[in-house]
Amino acid sequence: MTRLISTAPWFRSARAALAYAAPVALAFSFGFLFKAPPPSTVSSTSIEVAPADLAERMPVAETGLHVGDAVALSTVLGKDIAGIRATRVPYESSAIGVVSTRPGTLLGAKSAGVAVALAGRVPVNVTMEGGPIAIGDYLVASTTRGRVMHARDLNRGGVLGIALTAYHGYPVGGHDDLNDGIAYEKGHQVLMLMHPGVMPREGLIEWEKKLEFLAKHSMLNATAASDTKIDALTARKMAETAVTDVTANKLAADQTKASLEAALADLVQKNNALDLRLRRLENERQ
Repeated sequence: MTRLISTAPWFRSARAALAYAAPVALAFSFGFLFKAPPPSTVSSTSIEVAPADLAERMPVAETGLHVGDAVALSTVLGKDIAGIRATRVPYESSAIGVVSTRPGTLLGAKSAGVAVALAGRVPVNVTMEGGPIAIGDYLVASTTRGRVMHARDLNRGGVLGIALTAYHGYPVGGHDDLNDGIAYEKGHQVLMLMHPGVMPREGLIEWEKKLEFLAKHSMLNATAASDTKIDALTARKMAETAVTDVTANKLAADQTKASLEAALADLVQKNNALDLRLRRLENERQ
């Protein structure tokens, strides 16, 4: 009994410690079980390829396409799908790309069709139709099938890309001065940075001028139309006034005519009376 009594304080202390530690342990357990996951991380890997254009295989709407040909959208014969054909109209707005020489990245590699460069640098067949081509010139479709030319009229749109090399009408040999492994121009070609469908700033400025002129011209036309309307209203009022005056004059004339007819009738009556009196006087003399 004495031993049990002597251990009672220890027992009471252990029980208190257990009562204190239990919630802490429980909280720790829940924290471990339901701990928030660490923040996710995103890693990227760069892919380097030697050729410098992104191409995609596209259905062909006509045969006879060659490497470097500028192409435009068309309809595949017998099918309700878009295909490509060589450009043939100056400043063709449906021009979308160039038949790739050696694509750096090829989309739809297992699809049938021709690899068309849609972005990046690509050799393109050119013509002197728009004159010599300098670095930085905008290039558009020409009348020569599949060939681009220097864009002389930026207002017409249809820009396909920007020249990265020059062309003066004579063929050039393929070269790789930078030793970077990309496909460079060869023959009657220039290296072009794909930039389809972009309206250069110069063209936008010209369009702004045209729109401003049209707006001003429209305002002038509106003013002229307003003046014409005012003139027409004035003329109508004048005509109505004239008609009113004519009507009033006619009424006055009718009244005058009636008065004259009445006066004439009175004169005729007086004349008849005078004749009758004269006859009586003559009869009395006889």
